[in-house]
Formats: sequence, structure tokens, C-alpha cells
Amino acid sequence: GIGRFVNALDPILWPQLKWTAIELSKVSASLLAAIRPDISVVNTPFEGWVNENKHLFGTYDLVVSNPPYGARGRYASIDREKGYAETRAYAYQIRRGIDLLRPNGIGVFVIPSGFVSGTGPSLRALRERVLLRSHFMGAFRLPSETDDGKSLFPGALLVTDVVFLR
Repeated sequence: GIGRFVNALDPILWPQLKWTAIELSKVSASLLAAIRPDISVVNTPFEGWVNENKHLFGTYDLVVSNPPYGARGRYASIDREKGYAETRAYAYQIRRGIDLLRPNGIGVFVIPSGFVSGTGPSLRALRERVLLRSHFMGAFRLPSETDDGKSLFPGALLVTDVVFLR
């Protein structure tokens, strides 16, 4: 995106933070790079960045992600590692985000509410894969609309969770 997460932490107050932003949209990546020249912005599919940076697995203290909620589509074939053939983009990004964390690192993911409360077999299997590798610290359910009925996510009434994993 254009930096809502990174802009939440003022670089003057948090000079020790070094950000790497992976953004698929060329427009969003260009805007973020212009707004925040102090961070590393990479315009590529997350799968491509993962393939080129496996040497960084286990090195990040914090991973913050608001992944796409739909299918991975054509990008699914980029990472061919067995065991990561997730069809949903957010599921792939959670699992690979965990790979990037060092011990006691924290992953923060803004994802569909089904991850936490879904009862279907595919969601249960996803939770199992994630929880075998990380500790569920907690989650916050975000409302889909304001008190006056306006969508918080323009064009969709989505119920999302902010999930914290260690």
C-alpha cells in the first residue's frame, strides 16, 4: 500500500526501525517510495521477493502485513516450495511471514475473520499449519462499518481481524 503501517510509527520517534515494504502495485510502490524515501520499497509479487530472499528467513523482529484476500492467481507458481501451495494470498503471506521471523519475533496480519473463527475444514487446516509454527498471541476483530452504516473498506462490507503471532 501507500504506507499506513509504516507511517503509524514516526521515523523521528523510532529511528531504529528499518522498513522493507513489498508492494505488488507499481502505483502504490511509487507513491510509498516518494512519500517515504527512508524505507526500502520493492515493487514485486511477495512470492518473488520470498524466492530471492530466503537467506533472510529467521531474521526479522516484526512482520506487518495487510495481504490481498483473494486467490494468489498467477503468482502462486512463483514459489514452488513443497508445502506452500496455498490458494489464498493471505494464507501464503501469513505462512511465509512466519518464516521471516526470528525467535520471539512478532507477526501482525490484517486478514479475513475466517482465519480465527472459520469452521470449515480448509480454515481449520490452515490454522493448524500456522499454529504448529507460531504462538497465537491474540486478535482484534475490526468492524466492517461505522456506527452510521458506512463501509470502513470502500466497496465491501468485510469483517477482518488483526492477528498477532509470535
